[in-house]
Amino acid sequence: MNECTTITVNSPAKINLTFEILGLLPDGYHDVRTVMQSVSLLDELTFDIASAREPSLNIKLHKNSGAAFKAGGEPDEFPTGDGNLIAKALRLFLSSIDRPRALKVDVTVTKNVPIGAGLAGGSGNAAAALLAFNQYFGGPLDAPALSALASKLGSDVPFCLKGGRQLGLGRGDMLESIENESEQEYAHRSSLGADRKSDQTSDRQSQHAPDNQSDHATDHATDQAADQETNLESGQKGEAEIEQDLHFVLAKTRHLSVATPWAYQSWDQKVEVGEVMSLCEKVQDRGIDALPCDYAIANLQSGNLKEALRAFGNDFEQVVFPHYKQLKEIKTRFVASGALACHMTGSGPTIYAVAESAEHANDLIKEFRAREATDHSMVVCAAKFDQVDLYPVHSLKSGARVIHVQKS
Repeated sequence: MNECTTITVNSPAKINLTFEILGLLPDGYHDVRTVMQSVSLLDELTFDIASAREPSLNIKLHKNSGAAFKAGGEPDEFPTGDGNLIAKALRLFLSSIDRPRALKVDVTVTKNVPIGAGLAGGSGNAAAALLAFNQYFGGPLDAPALSALASKLGSDVPFCLKGGRQLGLGRGDMLESIENESEQEYAHRSSLGADRKSDQTSDRQSQHAPDNQSDHATDHATDQAADQETNLESGQKGEAEIEQDLHFVLAKTRHLSVATPWAYQSWDQKVEVGEVMSLCEKVQDRGIDALPCDYAIANLQSGNLKEALRAFGNDFEQVVFPHYKQLKEIKTRFVASGALACHMTGSGPTIYAVAESAEHANDLIKEFRAREATDHSMVVCAAKFDQVDLYPVHSLKSGARVIHVQKS
């Protein structure tokens, strides 16, 4: 009987703190500039790998996958065939190493990152697969080689592999590290050689289901303008106070999704007729003489969250919100509930609200639910109310991570 190796990997969700569309690259992709952040909403992937005479791959969802099997969800939205990025990652990895061999691979995915949310859940799973196979083969590929493979799988996969807080350029796959994890730490994490469990186990999100409870309104909520970009008045952090973690509430409409190609096409059309105001122009209007990413990064590194929030934003909101009005209503409700800032991530539909602390994030959820219960002005999509799932999360300093290895 062939020995089986079980490798468990966590892959975090990703949000965009800033997102700018700069134009088109020579290859036809859009040129973007974005500050990306890993957050503590995690998929957990278990790879059972053994040598075999004939190669086989079986991908299945764990029955407790909150993101796929919630009431009203569609589990088949998660592909389990050759089109899954996990399968593509396996094929790409095996084609990139010397002396690959036939494998029997069973992958169980506990899916907590919502499907179709713009949170890079699929890209994170691809990054997890690259780490798992590199672990199984004893680390033949170093961190730069893994990153090069990741870029072939998708624009977000290199970030999901490395994680933390990164500046993304080009298609978003050209990364500049801006905090915390050293290159040596990343290289070590990308090619583990021994059985281990990470101290990040406490961040596993199998129990990190969306908080859908309605509760009483909190006293600190404010009724600010619906289109206000940031809630500066409620920011309480001084310039000298450095906060290690950022805290957020993620809001995902349960059925609504936004097609990224459509969002880019809509942006290009508005640019042609001069109907957009870029995030860079908005930041200049706020009296900031710096690129949004540079200003946000500098102030986050110095611990001045209140000032960094002035540069947060997303160019896509100008084309997505008019078409999907419920998303703008979600942002409005978070601002009124006391969020420090609130923006869409990527091309949507997920909205993130910035909180002062984990406690404040939970307060925002309670206030959001209380207002949701009494606010009858929510614009519904698909002729019915689309339920909103809320996830309290915090920032992470790394991306996909091997947390357990066992041979049997």
